[in-house]
Amino acid sequence: MAFALPLTVRATVIRVAADDSYPPYLFLGPDGKARGYLVDEWALWQKRTGVQVELIATNWTNAQQMLLLGQADVIEMILKTPERTALYDFTALSCFVWIRSCRRLADPARFAPWKSSSLKPWA
Repeated sequence: MAFALPLTVRATVIRVAADDSYPPYLFLGPDGKARGYLVDEWALWQKRTGVQVELIATNWTNAQQMLLLGQADVIEMILKTPERTALYDFTALSCFVWIRSCRRLADPARFAPWKSSSLKPWA
């Protein structure tokens, strides 16, 4: 997650933007309401800190723009990259998510650069 608040500010409301199509972390239920682990996590955080949380479930592009424009204070589920480090102030890693990348067997040479990249383990 990345923050845009100065460290000296004590917010009474924190606006958290996140990708609304990332189940089980965040997704929209049949009623259009946000569901998932992040909803529960931020509700608990709000209860423990007394700071009201406005969770904004939106598309990924909009979530990033909201943070850059000051319309959100935090963005959830963002990977740290050199490009993003120049834009955002990242917290320490708060969770680890295992992901698997797939490739077509018919064209393995096309994905050869991935084998030596930071995507580990290669399976």
